[in-house]
Amino acid sequence: MSKLRLIPGTVISTSDKTANLNGDPQVVVSDSRSTDGSVTIASGQGNRVNVIKSDLSFAGGLIHVTDGLFTTPQLLSKTVRVTRKTFQFSSLLTRGQANASSLDYTPRITVFIPSDSAFAATGGFGTAAKQVLDGHVVVSPGTTQKVGYLPNLKSGQVLTTSGGGTLAVKVQGGDYFIGGAKIEQANLILPNGVAHIVSKVLTPVVAAAASRGATTAHVNSMCVAVAVAVATFLVDFC
Repeated sequence: MSKLRLIPGTVISTSDKTANLNGDPQVVVSDSRSTDGSVTIASGQGNRVNVIKSDLSFAGGLIHVTDGLFTTPQLLSKTVRVTRKTFQFSSLLTRGQANASSLDYTPRITVFIPSDSAFAATGGFGTAAKQVLDGHVVVSPGTTQKVGYLPNLKSGQVLTTSGGGTLAVKVQGGDYFIGGAKIEQANLILPNGVAHIVSKVLTPVVAAAASRGATTAHVNSMCVAVAVAVATFLVDFC
């Protein structure tokens, strides 16, 4: 069981050749970060099974026994609809329908999905669906750049998003942080890559909201100035 117990885990290729990964097979990902030595394996929609027996030898290799079946990966748009804590991101995909279709079928993507509470903390994302989505997606077009399954993320690594921004990876005490946001649920396996649920929105939607607020304040101040000017004219006229 040596590979399964590698910390933080191992990306394990399956015999499923239907994945949209530029010729690479579909994977599942083990997680060995538990303090009690247990190992889980994540598959589609982030569903996990526990390894309950391991390293059972047979003529063709090894058998590891789990307490459940792997889940077939679903498109990102479907995954966020059925996964708890990601309804806001699902709504964001609906607003940016062209982006949603692209993200469902672009090979070798890594998506960082802010939780619903993360979006609530920002006060919403306004109408900038594309910008927000682009700031949470990393595409690894060639096989030399690995898809961001958790074991492939290394502390100090810098990822470039589809929006042109950068996200720094930090590993601290077994916890993983992307652009300062903690990965709360890792390895939601997709047909074309992987998604992770994170604790913060990674694009400056708050700044955008502040900008809208500043614009509103500017308009309001102009209205006040006009009102004062009209009042002064009336006083002078009288």
